[in-house]
Amino acid sequence: MNPNSKITHAPRPGVPASATETSAAAVLRFDDAVRQRMAIDPMTYGRFSRAYIATLLDASRSAAAGAHTRCVDPDWISARRRWLHERLQQHPEEGRDQRLIASRYAADGVWLQSACMGRPAAGDTDRVLHALMAMTRPAH
Repeated sequence: MNPNSKITHAPRPGVPASATETSAAAVLRFDDAVRQRMAIDPMTYGRFSRAYIATLLDASRSAAAGAHTRCVDPDWISARRRWLHERLQQHPEEGRDQRLIASRYAADGVWLQSACMGRPAAGDTDRVLHALMAMTRPAH
């Protein structure tokens, strides 16, 4: 993430630093994957949302054992929320575009299903990915 980032990962009272550090590390890995995808996407409109959706759906396909704890882990939720808020400040047009917002929310739902169930997302995630990606391109 940006070294000047407003995101902080201070431990919550009563929570071991390792839990906060683990959540922060997971967000950093997610951020890196999103940035890598953005770097190779030539289309400006919806670039962040496409990278976000693809990274999230990749995570939902490979939900690891124990991933289900993230859907209720307040450290993970807080770190991810701060990260997303910061990214949308960097890409304000994506925070206002209803199609992009809806596509990201849908991807969040797929991820949440897999994270809470502790197994890969059910259904045809390739078709879902294709449909969500279509929503991130300019309407004709």
